[in-house]
Amino acid sequence: MNYILAAVGLLALASSTSANVLSVQDIMSQRPALDKWDGYTYDDFTRDYNKGVQSSQEYSKRKEIFEKNLEIIKAHNAKNASWWMTVTPFADMTEKEFAAQLGRVAPPQSVRESLKATSTNIMRSMAFAQVSQKENFPIAVNNFGYMTTVRSQGRCGSCWANAAAGAIEAQYNIKHPGSKLSASTQQLVSCVVDPQHCGGTGGCGGSTEAKAFEYLENETNGRITTEAVYPYTSGSGSVEKCRYSSSMPTAATITNHSMLPTNSQRVLLETAAGPNVFTVSVAASSWALYGGGIFSGCTDKKDYVTNHAVVFTGYSPDYYQITNSWGPTWGDKGNMYLKRRANDGVDRETCGINNEPWSGSACDGDTTPVVVCGECGILSESTVVNVL
Repeated sequence: MNYILAAVGLLALASSTSANVLSVQDIMSQRPALDKWDGYTYDDFTRDYNKGVQSSQEYSKRKEIFEKNLEIIKAHNAKNASWWMTVTPFADMTEKEFAAQLGRVAPPQSVRESLKATSTNIMRSMAFAQVSQKENFPIAVNNFGYMTTVRSQGRCGSCWANAAAGAIEAQYNIKHPGSKLSASTQQLVSCVVDPQHCGGTGGCGGSTEAKAFEYLENETNGRITTEAVYPYTSGSGSVEKCRYSSSMPTAATITNHSMLPTNSQRVLLETAAGPNVFTVSVAASSWALYGGGIFSGCTDKKDYVTNHAVVFTGYSPDYYQITNSWGPTWGDKGNMYLKRRANDGVDRETCGINNEPWSGSACDGDTTPVVVCGECGILSESTVVNVL
């Protein structure tokens, strides 16, 4: 499919999108004291995050993991790096457990070994968008104000649906100033089918934002219903049968979606300055304990497995801003700042090779390694949706 993103005028809205951009000093001023977690226990954690009743075996297991993670948090924060760790809802999970619920889910090893890339079953569309080539777009943009809410996907690998619904809301709010649209994430989780296993098996088993947008375009005449009518119920990891019907009220109607050219810092920034709020793929395996600051942990770890989807909500000369779907208690009220290296071009941004495309947005048969650029691969795959 050849979706086209119309060129947008950038200067007219530059002042509104540049409002409330946080400086590096603003962000770093939120750094907590080094003794913040002294005396904090696993029992405190279970109370604060409502972990509920646990068996003695589960309690002991989670307590041990939590205490190891707490030591990691304290050791990292003592380094006085550009970002800090904190106790998050994931502090009682191992790295492997955390990565398993991000939302881009790899097929079983037996399936991966049988995959063969062919021209007929590589389903990813990387259609190039038409974007403005203006040179004078704003130096900094903060589009977070267009977001209706910070979502929480819970124990469901539904980042793709949360990111898609969040982008639809924000795009609608941009076109209709003063509105705070609330679109149904559950409609996407329950109703999108993914027979090619793009990004996973669908539902809580992972998928892609493109699949969500294609479903709306092809199955509902572009319509998505409201959160109030079709609320999110998959936070526990279960997915109810699709119950969407055309009689449900329409929250918004999308017309098409477009995937931006890969690994172009300039295109990403120009598009955000439109203003536009859109989804991006990221390597998020090292984000579990992020508490704030400007993150550079992927560069250190060479982590380029793009296994998560988030919403791109702004930038400055020093960082890219994203809004996650792990609730407002994670990061900076649900937001994260990823280190930006200014100037366009893959030779000026940190790049790597994703040798596990099946853990990202790849579909059955697509095993070709891909180049991903930007901190945590943030420049590698971006999807913009157009909303009436």
